[in-house]
Amino acid sequence: QNDQAKRAILVKAIEVLGGLTSKAGLEQLIALIDDEDPSLVSQVGRFQNSHFKKLAENLTTLSVNSAQLLSASATALSGDELFGLGASASGKTRLSVLSTKFLGDNKAIEFWVARLLMELDRWVSKHPAGKLQAVVMFDEADIYLPATRKPATKEPMVGLIKRARSGGLSLFLASQNPGDFDYTVRDNIRTWFVGKINQERSITKLQNLLHETGASGNRLGSQDTGEFLLLDIGSARPIKSLPSAMRTIQQSEDEILRMAAATRPGS
Repeated sequence: QNDQAKRAILVKAIEVLGGLTSKAGLEQLIALIDDEDPSLVSQVGRFQNSHFKKLAENLTTLSVNSAQLLSASATALSGDELFGLGASASGKTRLSVLSTKFLGDNKAIEFWVARLLMELDRWVSKHPAGKLQAVVMFDEADIYLPATRKPATKEPMVGLIKRARSGGLSLFLASQNPGDFDYTVRDNIRTWFVGKINQERSITKLQNLLHETGASGNRLGSQDTGEFLLLDIGSARPIKSLPSAMRTIQQSEDEILRMAAATRPGS
């Protein structure tokens, strides 16, 4: 019940602050709540003073622990920027590569990826289209959509899977263990490319999917590199991938940072 009260104050505080300025940050939000600004109090009604103070304290803790993820000097997280659209349009298809290895521990990564997913969801809502506009690929995607945990990424990922297609955004979820995806969203994933899987336990997790498409789990263990079973609605057929047109090279952390700095907007 206490959390519901703080959430109500937080929602109204964001609304009030948004009405005062278009470039507000976390510091301004904390000040508005901590000072119990009259314009905010008039919106939320009567709440105990302790709710305002505790909420301001929680937000301050967030700003300290996640300072590098919330920096006002960093490039804004924007769908238009990622896809090379809007003001950043160049007439060419943009390829944006995002590395999460510098964000910190798993909690920090999940926090940031959750924000990315919510931004993509907002972008689809603002720019709906009946044709394909962009493709987003998540590597090791089972980390963000696990069957047995509920990280910060799970709810926004489920929401995006349900809505992205109708807005012209395609999601490509890559995983070495496709059976580890939350089974509740599998009905919203129409096409599967399943490569070689040897572990019996992993094949067992995919039995429902294999049964629906008429595929045999025995075939998965005998596939060679580059061979996949294409599982679609009610059908299964083998395909073989062609060599990639891009040569992949493992880069050092210093080289990744150098390339990121060179391609940063305004650099």
